[in-house]
Amino acid sequence: MKSIKEFVKCLITIPAAVWYGLPLLCLVPAKLFRKFWRNSDRFITRILAVTFAKLFSRFSRYYCMIEFLPKKAEDITPCSLLTDTKNNEYAVVIQGPVNEFTAESVRVYRKIFPKAVIIVSTWVNTDERLAAELRGLADDVLLNEPPKTSGLLNVNYQAKSSYAGIRRAYELGIPYVMKTRSDQRIYTPLMFEYFKSLLEVFPLDGRYSQWQKERIIVDSRSFISHQYFLRDFFYFGTSQDLMNFFALPPDPINCTMSTLEMSRYRNSFKKWLNSKGKTRIDISPEIQLTKSYIKRFGPEGCESTLKNFWEDVKSRFLIVDCAELRAYLNKYDCFLNFWNLALTWDGQPEADYERSFLAPLWLSLVKGHLLYDPKLEEAHKHDIEPFHNLGSFCNGYEFLDEVVKDIPLLRGDG
Repeated sequence: MKSIKEFVKCLITIPAAVWYGLPLLCLVPAKLFRKFWRNSDRFITRILAVTFAKLFSRFSRYYCMIEFLPKKAEDITPCSLLTDTKNNEYAVVIQGPVNEFTAESVRVYRKIFPKAVIIVSTWVNTDERLAAELRGLADDVLLNEPPKTSGLLNVNYQAKSSYAGIRRAYELGIPYVMKTRSDQRIYTPLMFEYFKSLLEVFPLDGRYSQWQKERIIVDSRSFISHQYFLRDFFYFGTSQDLMNFFALPPDPINCTMSTLEMSRYRNSFKKWLNSKGKTRIDISPEIQLTKSYIKRFGPEGCESTLKNFWEDVKSRFLIVDCAELRAYLNKYDCFLNFWNLALTWDGQPEADYERSFLAPLWLSLVKGHLLYDPKLEEAHKHDIEPFHNLGSFCNGYEFLDEVVKDIPLLRGDG
């Protein structure tokens, strides 16, 4: 009852304070008022955000923290610290369909990554006005022809545009690439210097040197028990290694589906597999990309197990926390930082099963303090194969004929 009274009191007090405080603005000198008005959006935003955070933290089971990320490059102060980074030592490859958010991201990167070559890799159907704007902002803009088939969840689009952008960096002789998405923005400066330092501290395991030059850095928006699932939002590595990573053999399946439809289609596929006595196979592009790369550039005959996946992550990859990037994804639940939700599920059976692969866990794995647990193998062994590598498991793609009634937008072209 006391909490309810306090909540009602807050709802009454805040509007009343604003209402009765407005006449006092007449007493403010004009010059000071103009300065306040120019910055009023920041002031009002801060008041509203702090009020919401306090109310949420007071009356819910969780604490609420709010982070402000500037929309416009003009509100970003460049970092003037001296580094040993040379011009054109690394490239920022922005991949995917573009819009005004992408154009502003290029402006932001011009400020926070001043020595980078910025390459935008998108599609020929891009609006001409927007393409011209991007050409004036980026160092290079690639307008790629779309792939013949989309692949499941548009994996062919992702692989082709990423590969094209990274290859252009490779052709320009740029040794390192930071690959991000067109609907995502990175805000932390000096990331190249940080990543280069990490690669020096954690060199590639020598057993893989015939296939890979240095570790590939990904962020922590992954899950520790999902085999070969390394989230595809961000990559950093040598241009050669990333070019090999995205040289994915085309998925012959043509699949057009919206984000809202994905869950329903996944369920239809799972139901079909269950009816055949099979286990679920994850269709995410992340698994297709990672598994294909490890198969093409690694020892033969490696069994698909969580233990082997951990060994690959330990020896060939490097995980940094998403918070270090200050990454904003202009898609999905962009206003909710849900990537570490497993931390709030302690005591629930699925806590470890869905735990994010945070940097502390990766480092503990590398140093031998995080131990392999066979129970996690059983929990997610049904996610080990990418769709396009089913092979003898489903004898090609004829199984799609049986689920096409449930998934009308899915058909096999191969």
